[in-house]
Amino acid sequence: MEQTKKSVLSVERLTIFFAATGAVAGIISGVMTSANIRLNIYSLLVAIILFYITYKLTIHQRTENRFLTVMVEESKAVKEPNPLTEGFFPFFILWLILWVMTYTMLIG
Repeated sequence: MEQTKKSVLSVERLTIFFAATGAVAGIISGVMTSANIRLNIYSLLVAIILFYITYKLTIHQRTENRFLTVMVEESKAVKEPNPLTEGFFPFFILWLILWVMTYTMLIG
């Protein structure tokens, strides 16, 4: 009996992908906030838009996510992770940390 393999999203790789995007969003938000005080709401908007784009990239069926998927055997019961719940906290934490760090470095 030959076992077939299928590709599923990897939780570890998904976390890294969302965290990296959160870091980029945090740096952009920090620069926008330090540039002008009226851009505070837009820095939050940048974070929301980048999170949405990242989420759509991970769930899009036509995109071959070679970085985000891992091959597993069909016989193993692997639960497919939900990108929305798995990726929100790494994105939010790194966005917030790098936003504050970038803002503090540029102001000080």
